[in-house]
Amino acid sequence: MFGLILTLSGSILLAVMTAVRTKEDAERASITVLTIVESKSIKILDNLKEIYLFRMGLLYIILGTLLQIFEFDINVSDVNIFMRCAITISMTFLLLLVGKYISFKIAERKYEEVKSFNIHQ
Repeated sequence: MFGLILTLSGSILLAVMTAVRTKEDAERASITVLTIVESKSIKILDNLKEIYLFRMGLLYIILGTLLQIFEFDINVSDVNIFMRCAITISMTFLLLLVGKYISFKIAERKYEEVKSFNIHQ
């Protein structure tokens, strides 16, 4: 069950980046960014968030697959089907929130490390 939940959460994180993207998002992703001296582009932060969200989704899928391969799981066959669904939905939602929070925090930290544009470098 844990492997399935991790795989499902990772798949949702990856799907959010592609399936939910609108035409406006695609156009915004392909615009030319003009750099201003002594500043950082917010586009860099957007790209970093997407990169780390993608990595978190892949990590979830890998961990979920490994748990299933090595049969590391608990037996929930005797639990009511509605209870299993509730556990799966709540754990998936929790992993999605944690994954998004961690990904965005890492992206923000990496964005702080980005040097501002300086034409005289």
